[in-house]
Amino acid sequence: KTEKTNESSKILNLGKLNTMSPFLKNLQSKETYEDALEMLNDMSPSAIDLEIRQLTYSSEIKSVLNFIQYSLEKQTCFELIQALLNILLKIKSDEIIADEDLVQ
Repeated sequence: KTEKTNESSKILNLGKLNTMSPFLKNLQSKETYEDALEMLNDMSPSAIDLEIRQLTYSSEIKSVLNFIQYSLEKQTCFELIQALLNILLKIKSDEIIADEDLVQ
């Protein structure tokens, strides 16, 4: 009976929404980092800013930090990665400092 009422409910279940951008999806594994770098290269500065501002979970911020570390180790597109890091720190520094997992 409860299952039937849930189906007809008008309440929006936010847990079912997928708010992850294509760029962020590419940051979920190292195999797609090259695709993420290509997307980043094609983005305007305001689009990159928007991507960073949309990060809401520490796991998403961690994905971006891992991508930055990977790109710096591979020595690819240094200026672009440096700009990404600058924007990330400017916008999300409070969240990074407050989360022990991100500081390490």
